[in-house]
Amino acid sequence: MLILSVDLTEVVLVSSIVSLLCCYLGVQFVRILFSDTVSVSFAIKDWKIMFWGGVLGSVFNGFGLTLLNQTYKPTVDNSALLLEVTGYVVGDVLGLVFCLISIVYMFRMIRFIKIIPDK
Repeated sequence: MLILSVDLTEVVLVSSIVSLLCCYLGVQFVRILFSDTVSVSFAIKDWKIMFWGGVLGSVFNGFGLTLLNQTYKPTVDNSALLLEVTGYVVGDVLGLVFCLISIVYMFRMIRFIKIIPDK
């Protein structure tokens, strides 16, 4: 979002910071709740933590950006707020799923051409 913006207003900068903080907090919150270790590996459990952290970060991001955008509008219906949060969450989660599936196939392709040896 920051790269595609032509004029860098304070709203664009603040929304980028809000998105970054919300995603970080979502991942850390899930890691604290569901992980018994602080190390990072490529085990299936860590991929699940990454997925659920992304989902929770997406929910935080939806609420954060909606609250940020609604401060500039005087009156907004509650259903419009919920619809805006849902739009952020659906878009973020679809992007997360697409990226994780792409990474899985990239690792399989790398393993297939034997850059990473099998165990």
